[in-house]
Amino acid sequence: MKNNKVIPLLVLLISVMFYFLGIYFPLLATKSQAFSIVLKYTEVRLFDSIRLFMDEKDYLLALIIFVFTFLFPVVKYITLFVEILKPKLLSIIQQSFCIN
Repeated sequence: MKNNKVIPLLVLLISVMFYFLGIYFPLLATKSQAFSIVLKYTEVRLFDSIRLFMDEKDYLLALIIFVFTFLFPVVKYITLFVEILKPKLLSIIQQSFCIN
């Protein structure tokens, strides 16, 4: 891999890491307490919000959240990864299929 591909690949990997951290950690956390005793603690994540909208039969909003939060970013990361490593991937394919 050439040196000019290292920085974009590193930035892409850092971006993917932060994307998955954003997906993993909750969007919202609520806590009900009385006299420092926690009565109820609730966390809402993106997957939970999609499930919540599906349960409420609000399919359009659930689909919009799914597409813009999961589908588009994953396709974007795959496309960027392929574009950054395209020369390397092409040489691997050529070697594996003995294409000149």
